[in-house]
Amino acid sequence: MKIIAPYRFVNLHEKVFYPKDEEISFDVPYKDEQSGVIDIKIIAKSPIFVGDKKSEDDKEVKFFKIDEKFCIPSSSIRGVVRTLAEVLSFAKLKTQDLRLSYNKSKKLFYKKSTLDLLKQTQINYDDDKLDMVERIFGYVKKDEALKSRVNFSNFYTHNAKELQPISLILSSPRPTFYPYYILQGNDTCFTYDDANAKLSGFKFYVPKNNMYQKNNKENPKIDTKIQALDKGAVFEGKMRYFNLTPQELGLLLLTLSVFDSQEYYYKIGGAKAFGYGDCHIQINFDNEKLNTLISQYKQLLQENGFDIQKQIEKLKSIAKKMPNDIELKYLELKDFANIKKQMREKCKNKSSQKKSYDKYSTQSKDEPNNPFGNLKQLLF
Repeated sequence: MKIIAPYRFVNLHEKVFYPKDEEISFDVPYKDEQSGVIDIKIIAKSPIFVGDKKSEDDKEVKFFKIDEKFCIPSSSIRGVVRTLAEVLSFAKLKTQDLRLSYNKSKKLFYKKSTLDLLKQTQINYDDDKLDMVERIFGYVKKDEALKSRVNFSNFYTHNAKELQPISLILSSPRPTFYPYYILQGNDTCFTYDDANAKLSGFKFYVPKNNMYQKNNKENPKIDTKIQALDKGAVFEGKMRYFNLTPQELGLLLLTLSVFDSQEYYYKIGGAKAFGYGDCHIQINFDNEKLNTLISQYKQLLQENGFDIQKQIEKLKSIAKKMPNDIELKYLELKDFANIKKQMREKCKNKSSQKKSYDKYSTQSKDEPNNPFGNLKQLLF
């Protein structure tokens, strides 16, 4: 199914890559262990917005500050790097085991949870096994936790210029909009309870040619006023890593250098659907060693039957600007209703899926036809 939205998905591989169960140690170094610090620069190529705490009236969000200095917090950088590393290492998609509602007012739920669908999508999903990202970044579960072997500093800027505040509708993603969040083919109408339904994968916003500037005159009560920084802001910080294998460091270096030309962009911060947050990343690391470590990582994946080059190409395809922004339009409420209507029409003659689709084709009054459900504020 063709997606008309400011985001795209990188589909999940049917199998998760689980490295050999070598013990993770914080005391005994690995053979050829890698520890050190990498200086990183982030250059904003479009206006950028990372939200601080909301004001008392809940309607204005300033750019994040620590001690009155603009910065991108370490947690935001960590999140960006971790998500890209998950894609580039064929990791498990991190999701809560949620039962989604297709009619809130009547408290009607799909039979299958998000975790059920994830297991249909990644056929060797095993919560007791660690993928490569969990081994590096650590995890917290009910009865156990693993400490991270990589951390990031806050990233401060000294040349940022504040822009005039602008009002936007900032919304929180929810996967209830199955025409997009469930993988669809040209002739499918899958909902969450279909036997062959699979999750669409990792969601990324596509960089735009132009900032989306439309004002919301119909319902200003759901607007949020944001204070962004202008393009050209340079943020500097560090990544520290401890006792990594060469292949693990190779994954992190690949993540920080995968968009290796000016046409590709990392997306950082909030309001990405409107064109904010297009960034380039520069790292201070010996180029020869970088290529050697990345090659070792790629070789590990190839030896285990994973096509890393194909995964890189998928990621790059949604990290560059399209010829125009027509297919990246910001969807309004009426657009979501129209998309469901089109899907309903397509399913009329598909008897194998019609019964399932008809059951879930109506929405409750308090949950409009949009993938975000009730609009909420997005702080970062």
